[in-house]
Order: sequence, then structure tokens, then C-alpha cells
Amino acid sequence: MRRTGFPHQKSYDNLAELEDSSAPGSPRSARPLPKVPAHMGTVRGAPPAISISEVQGMKSIKVDTPRRHAGRHTPRGGQITVGTTDYFGSGASAANTPSLGELRRKPSVMVRPERAQDEGGGRTPAMAILSSAKEGWNIWAFVAQAMTCYIPSMLLRKFGHMEEKAVQQAWREKLALCTIIICMCGALGFLTYGFTNTVCTNSNIIGIQDFQAYTSNTYPHQLAVNGIVYNMTELAAIHDNLPAFKAATTAQTQPVRDATGLDVTPYFWPPNDPPAACTGLFALPYAPTCGTGAFTTSLNHCHTTDFATLEATYPSFYVGPVVYQWPDVNGDNSTLMVYLDRVLNMAPYLAAGNKTFGDWTDEAIRLHLGTDASRAFGGSPARLQMGQCLIALYAVGRIEEKTLGCIASDIILYVSLIMILSVVLARFTMAVVFDWLISWRLGKLQEQHAVASRAALRRQVLDQGIVPFPMKGNLNAVPNVPSKSPLKSAKSADMLASNTPPAAGRPLSTIAAAIMTGKSARDVVGASTETAVVPRPAPVIHPDEQSHLAEIRRKLSALPRDGDEKKEVLSSLSGEPSMYSSPYGLEVYTLMMVAAYSEGEEGLRNTMESLASTIYSDDHKLIFIVADGLITGDGNSRSTPDILIDMLEMDKNWPLPPTPMSYVAISEGAKRHNMAQIYVAWYRHGDRCVPTILVVKCGTPAEKNMPKPGNRGKRDSQIVLMSFLQKVTFDDPMTPLDYDLFQKMHYLMGVTPDVFEIVLMVDADTKVAPDSVARMVASMVTDPLVMGLCGETRIANKSETWVTRIQVFEYYLSHHLAKAFESVFGGVTCLPGCFCMYRIKAPKGDGFWVPILCNPDIVATYSENRVDTLHKKNLLLLGEDRFLTTLMLGTFPHRKQIFVPRAFCKTVVPNEFKVLLSQRRRWINSTIHNLMELVLVRELCGVFCFSMQFIIVLELVGTVVLPAAITFTFLLIVVTIIGPTIPIIPLCLLGAVLGLPAVLILLTTRRRVYIYWMLIYLLALPVWNAVLPMYAFWHFDDFSWGQTRKVAGEEGGGDKQGHGGAGEGEHDGGLEVPRRRWVDWETERRKVIVLEYEMERDQMRGNDDTGDEYSETQSRDTLVGGHGAVKPS
Repeated sequence: MRRTGFPHQKSYDNLAELEDSSAPGSPRSARPLPKVPAHMGTVRGAPPAISISEVQGMKSIKVDTPRRHAGRHTPRGGQITVGTTDYFGSGASAANTPSLGELRRKPSVMVRPERAQDEGGGRTPAMAILSSAKEGWNIWAFVAQAMTCYIPSMLLRKFGHMEEKAVQQAWREKLALCTIIICMCGALGFLTYGFTNTVCTNSNIIGIQDFQAYTSNTYPHQLAVNGIVYNMTELAAIHDNLPAFKAATTAQTQPVRDATGLDVTPYFWPPNDPPAACTGLFALPYAPTCGTGAFTTSLNHCHTTDFATLEATYPSFYVGPVVYQWPDVNGDNSTLMVYLDRVLNMAPYLAAGNKTFGDWTDEAIRLHLGTDASRAFGGSPARLQMGQCLIALYAVGRIEEKTLGCIASDIILYVSLIMILSVVLARFTMAVVFDWLISWRLGKLQEQHAVASRAALRRQVLDQGIVPFPMKGNLNAVPNVPSKSPLKSAKSADMLASNTPPAAGRPLSTIAAAIMTGKSARDVVGASTETAVVPRPAPVIHPDEQSHLAEIRRKLSALPRDGDEKKEVLSSLSGEPSMYSSPYGLEVYTLMMVAAYSEGEEGLRNTMESLASTIYSDDHKLIFIVADGLITGDGNSRSTPDILIDMLEMDKNWPLPPTPMSYVAISEGAKRHNMAQIYVAWYRHGDRCVPTILVVKCGTPAEKNMPKPGNRGKRDSQIVLMSFLQKVTFDDPMTPLDYDLFQKMHYLMGVTPDVFEIVLMVDADTKVAPDSVARMVASMVTDPLVMGLCGETRIANKSETWVTRIQVFEYYLSHHLAKAFESVFGGVTCLPGCFCMYRIKAPKGDGFWVPILCNPDIVATYSENRVDTLHKKNLLLLGEDRFLTTLMLGTFPHRKQIFVPRAFCKTVVPNEFKVLLSQRRRWINSTIHNLMELVLVRELCGVFCFSMQFIIVLELVGTVVLPAAITFTFLLIVVTIIGPTIPIIPLCLLGAVLGLPAVLILLTTRRRVYIYWMLIYLLALPVWNAVLPMYAFWHFDDFSWGQTRKVAGEEGGGDKQGHGGAGEGEHDGGLEVPRRRWVDWETERRKVIVLEYEMERDQMRGNDDTGDEYSETQSRDTLVGGHGAVKPS
């Protein structure tokens, strides 16, 4: 079908400037080629321009890539059929225009401005568009300036050595964030200890239970008189000076000195005259009594001084009223009675045995013991006076009453308790449910059986020159060429008899290197017109292998294009069990990306061997290694790229070293232009031979003598692959590196890169379990809604040092509690970059695919190169792995990210505290900033408090207040030990938080050794919750990897401003990189092949024989590369 292009990939600003240069009748493309600098030449055959109205009228496009049928990709009309061969080299019919995929139109969904291309041909990131609208007014920068206005910039330059404004701004933002965190910790402390005392006006009351629990060690000399607690420390000192005390023994004076928590009202009975409220109410003469039963000593004394006078003399004695609750009053055989808000102790009245106030009062008192007598002593002035008299004589406290503030305080307390406890219990319950009911089904493989060891058939096929696209003109297709020269005749005979490998003559990388720098096709071969090209002899092949390959080609020629029969024969020919009986289910093409930086040979080899040993078809997996710069790790004698090159077996059909190719890197200024070399190799481990691509970012010639040439960071390494997959999927303009990568992946795998569906991302120091890849792919295939997943990361050096020991249980909790809970709802918020898997595209039925990892929004935002705020730097320089997870959830909130516990890997964790400090600094800071992004995603599952968004809010708040939380925890323990009362509710909450993980161990792993690791973890809680967070908060403006990835000769933990630093100057190096669509790169390459073919033909025939036997038209129309016939355009 006709190629119509993608309207959202256009630069709307330049549509009117494009010229219509298409010839009449030529296929029309709605998308113009991107502009390239004049010094790089022009691209012929530029398609016509279209109007803005045409663009706005276009519908969005869905990409249809070849259907996966029974584990194999069946060629269809939209696949690349021009000059290609199938898996074993059978010829394919030619076409005039190569195509990457058939494009179908469906009703529109989204055509958004953030998908527009910039001047350089790349997409404009969504983040850049959003920030550009606010470029003149950055509210956060203003807030940071306002909060740190008391520190002038002059002081930062003089004492902080911060000359650049960006560094000063980052420091101000850090200080502003730390101020906010301190305020949040203070708010937590206020809610915990100060809120009740503030809003509850009677907060100075003392409960009777608390008062009676006082001891001389906690609250000495706290005594109650008439329901008021007084601090009688000064009175105790007065007692010590009394003659009677001086003459008494210690046994007699010690009970008085230790007295606290006692009601001593009888010791202060009104001395001579009755209280004023009792005037005229006594039926019997007033007889004051003094009770001395409170002390078990002979030094008893009744005070004749009115205590009201004593209180006026010593106002500091007053502490607060004693409060009773109703259960304290209405117990069995109670002698207490309530009148109004006062509690009366009628025990002295009952002990006297007489009716002091008459019959009616005596009856009313005895009738209302243990109840409220306010109604009985109310209604008439006489009864009201009697009630006041009883208060003056027998009051021992107040009945508990709650004000509006106290009620609000209780509501907040219990709501917080219920909310926190519910979250803790829900996480625990869901983690157990996940382990018992869900986890065993994730990554479930079919019945295992012995899998035949796969021979290196693919490599043998490539060694014979059977390649999936024309790499070199082959003169085998030329008719008999008469020649008068015996030497030339002999050369012609040799070429006709040989099966020319693709490396004969000028290889593809040499061609690509020339045409990708702007040279024309004829210029590429013009320099060698005087040099005869002598082809290399064909490699020696064992006769059995020759006959085996011939038998393969014979059987394939008789097979239909589609169907199960072809699949079964292919499986039998390859020596591998049929896909129908595969233990992994339906296998899909999978990339296994390894991001390398400064690792040593041992770690790299462990990772490579583990990936090669995975029980997954070697024809369906490709190891994709990206070496981030020419870096020599600390303690290594060779650079990381050199170590990797020595570990691989290079394919002999490609020259070494490969030519560096340009691409647009993630950086600023001149460093936007970077170069990389692509090695085509094989990794052999035992009887396995896995195709491997090694991308070495070597940098431009200008940075050859700079430190860390080519280094742009791990995110840039990921973008090299992600951007390439996006361009392949959407047929976007490619950089030279993209086109070179396309050709070499196509060569290695026999299929075009657009058939890859899954990418596994691992770090270069991770060892993957043999069945992990199969289980992870099985989870993807089983549920198409799963867009990302991770396995369990286990620690390889558990008992090396105390630093490694304290990390064991922390890793366990992060997976089997946090990720297990999130996986139940399909919303794992952190897929660790050391071991995770993403879906490149998801099947949608009827041959349609939904781009996931290669989605333009994902790639554009993740490749943001303008990282100018502290928030962006923490997201993109420190926590790029977690930010990719956040980005996926934000873009596809209704798809799933899950945890597959049966797939696991092992990694080496930091064994020194300074390395752990540096690692957790990055992790904690990136976690905070990623949660700040994720909390804004409204489409996550759930509603209000029962939603993942609410859980994320709690995680964010809980992360920033960790230092305060651990401080309050220790304070709670101290208060429980030495305090007068035991705080039951906080202790229950603390027990649930700390104790449920132990129950989780018993219900999930059932490995008792984890109880030991849990105890070590609990002892290290101050490190996890105080030391590490506070260090991380104060280093918000440190964007280096510190001690985690050290480079030889690098001091102080690396570049504080990020990987590779920013480019110098205002010049955008990305504009120097040419971009063309794949069809244009391929057309130019094939023109070079035609010219090379003509040159070799002419040189072999001799100038005097040129054109004698066959026509120029025939020579151009008959060109064979490998085994595929091509008609070059």
C-alpha cells in the first residue's frame, strides 16, 4: 500500500518552507525529510511538502508489523521484501521501494503538539513543551529564592565556591527542600505531642489512674487536696527542718519523703469554722476531723492552716485537677458520687455513722452513691446550697468532660491510627495473598523436558554468505564473460565458482561510513577506480555441512510461505524442539540489554555467562551491550570496552575496528553530538553461541583527549536502544548509528529489528538465574496488558561485612512486601534497573500493535536533555531507572507493572558504609522526586483513601519524615519504660509495624534464617531511618554516582553535576548529525553496491572488453547479494 507517513512527526513550523520536488507519478510521502546542514550534502528525491490543513485533516496511524504465527514471524506484504532473504537465505521478490512496515489508518485517537519534530528532526519532549510555557515564570524557583533570601549570592560565591548561577540555584532549592522536610517533621512532632495540648483546653488535667501510678522516681511529692494536685516539694523541704523530723528515724521520715500520688485532703480539714457554703446546714454540731491513714508512719500531723491560704502563698504548687471517668465512679460498693462536674468521696461521711445534714440529705447521699446526684441536689436554693457544701467538704476531683477541641483531637488520633493500621494490615494481607494465590502462576512454564543443545547453525549460515540483505555485488549472476586474457579468465572463473561472502570487496560499514558523512554514491567508489578488487576466497566448509545446507535450501524451496508445516520443518532443521512443545510457551524475540560503565572483567563475565546460559532460544534473544564511554574502572588495568571486546568472538564478515557512527546524545551544547562503534559479535559459553551487539560510545574526535570520552550516562545508553526502536516502529528519520545498528541486527538475527517485542534490562554486575528470562517472557506472553515487570534481586555477598548483613532483610521486604502488594493491583512503582523487563510493543489484534517502550511520549520525555532544575536532575541523573517506571505508569495507567518472584538474579551489594551511603543517597533522593511525579497521576486504580495514589502519598510523606519517626519511636520506648503509664495504642501500632514482617516470613518463605536477618535489620533501624535519609536530604544537589561506580584516576566520587557534564558553548552538536529515513539510507547504500559491481565487472573484463557481451541495462538489473536478487532503484 502507499506510504502516507505520520502527521504527528512533522515540524509544523517548516511545512510552508518545503518545496515540492517529487516527480509526476512518483509515490507521494506526506512527511518531508528532515533538514541537514548544507556542508553534508542534500538528499535526492525529497518528497513533496503538504499544507498545514492537510496535516490537520490526517488521522493517526497504527503500525502493523508482521504477525507472529506460532512463534515465528510470517512475512507479509508490509515486511521488507526488497533485496532480502528469509532465515535460510531463500530469495525474495524485489520491489521498487523498501518498506519497514505496513501502515494502516484507523479513526483518530491522538495527534498532539508534543509529538512534533524539532529543527533537528527529533521529537520535542513533552516536558520541554510544558516547561517552555512557564519559562518566564518558574514558581518553584521563586519559592526557593524566597525561602533562602537571607543568604545572599555573594556569600555562596565567597564561602561556598559556587560561581555558577545554576549551582547556586540548586543549592537554594536543596535548602528549601530541607526546610520543607524539617517543617514536615516538626508538624509530625506537633501532631504527636503538641496538638492535643493545644486544642484541648483541659489538657492539664490528671487522670486518677495516672495519678495513682505516680512514683517517687517519676513524679515526686505530687499530692491531691480537694481534687487538685499540688507539687509539695517545697513543703517536704520545710518538713525536713521541723524538730520532730530531725529527731525521727529514717524509717519514720522516709514514707513522708516518698509520698506521691496520694489524696491528703483529710490532713487539710477546715480547722475551726465550717466552710461558708455550709452555714446553717448542719443538723449536728460541726466537728472537724483529721484523717491520718494515708501515711504508714507515726509522724502524722493535721494542718490547721486553710489550704486556700497556703495555695495563695505558694501559687507554684498548683499542678491541675484530678479527673475521674464514669467507670471509676459507678463501680460496685462505690463511695463516690457526682454532683455537677465534681466527684465527691463520701467515705468520711459514711464512716462517721451519723446524719450530719439531716434525714433527707442522708437518704439522698446513700441513694446516689456511684451515680450522678445533680438532679437530687438541684431545683431549690436550699438544695443547691447543700450541693455546694458537699463540694467544699468532700470533693476529690472532677468527672471527665470533653471540649470540642478534645473531641477533634481524639478524632484525628483515631482516624490516623485506623488509617495507618489499615495500610499496614492491607499491605501485609495482600503480600500474603500474592504469595499464596498469584505468584505461583506468574512465569509458569510448561512441563520441563530436556531441550536439545542448539548448534551454531545461524552462525554457519552467515559464514557462508547467506545474509538477509545484499551487502556486496556478486558476479555469480553475470553470464559467461569472454576474455582474451588467461589471467582475467582465471579470476572470472574463481569468482563464478565461489560463494562470495559479504565481506568480499568493500564491506557495509565502509560504505555506510562514507555515505553517512554526506558523500554521494559515486564519490564512495571513485577513489578506488584504479585499484583492482580481488575477492577473498570462499571459506573452507566441511562437505557434510555443504550437503546439510543444500538439503536445508532444497526443503525450504518446497515449503509454503505460511503455515504450521513450515514452522515444524524449521524447528527440525535447526535441531531445536518444536515451539509447540517448548517449555517456555510462545517464544518472542527478546533483547537483553546490558548497560556497562566501569565494571571489572569478573562481574561482566558473570553477567554475560548467565545471560547466555538462560534456557531460551538463542535465535530469539540478542545480547545488546552498551559501553558508556572509554572508561577504565577503579582497580582495572583495561578499559571496560576492551574487556568486553576480548570476551566476544567478532564476526569475521565485518571489519575491525568498526567505523564510529554519529548520533544525538542526551547532553547540552557540543556534547549533543556523540559517536559510537557497533561490534557484530557472538558470545560463546559452553555449547551456546548467542548473537551479540556491542555498542561502544567512543565520543567525537574533539573529546578524544578529554576525561571519559563518549560518556553520557546510563539514560543515554538506554535511549540509544529506545530511540532506535521508536524509529524502526514509526519509520522515523534515522541517524547514522541507527541505520548501522539496523543493518547489523538484521544481519545477526535474520529478521528486521521491528519484530522484537521485549527488552530485558540488566546491569553489568548482575547474575541472572537460568530460567528467569523464560519466566519473565512467559508472564508477558500470558497477559498482553503487562507492560513491565521485575524479578527478585537477591544478595550474593550476604555475610561479607556488617554493611551487607543489614541489607539482606531490607531487600526481602522491598520485594516480598512492597512489590508484592503493588503487584496485586498491577502498579509496581519501581522496577529496578538492574533486573527488569519492558514490553516494546503490545499486540492489539488484527495485526495491530500498540507502542509501549517505543512510544513517542515515553522516548521524548525520557530523552529530555535540558536538565536545569534540581527536580529534573534527581529524576534523570540519579533515578533514571525509577523514572522510566514512573513514566510508564503515567503514560499507561491502565496497563500493568508486576513482580515475578520466581524469576530472580543475584547482585553484589556495597560492602563498605561509604559506598552504601552514596548508593542510598541516590536511591532516596530519586524515590522522593519520583513519588512527587507519580502522585499527580490520577488514573491509578482505586478511589480516595482506597487508591494507589493515596498509598503513594503516604509513602512520600513517610519517606521524608523517617528521621522524625525513628526519633519518636525511641522516645515512645523510653516513655514506656520509665513513664507512669503505658501508651497502649502507640505500642500496638509499633508492634504491628515491626512484628508483621516476622509473620510474613513464616507465611511466605518459611525460612527461619530470615528471622536472624530481621533482627539484624531492626538493630540497624537508626541507620536506615535516620543516618541515610538525613545524609541524602543534605545532598539533594549532588548528582554524581559517588562511590558506587568509581573510575580510575577520578577523585571525590565523580562529577557532581552528572554524567559527562554539559557540553561547552551554545552550539547544539545534535544539528551536525544527519537524519534520513531508512529507505533513503538503503537506497544510497544500494547505489554504491551497483557502482562497485560495475567497477569490479569492468576491471575483470578489462577496459577493452567493456560492454561487448552484455548491456549496461542487464548489468544494473541483475545484481545478486548473497542469495537475493535485487533491482536497485
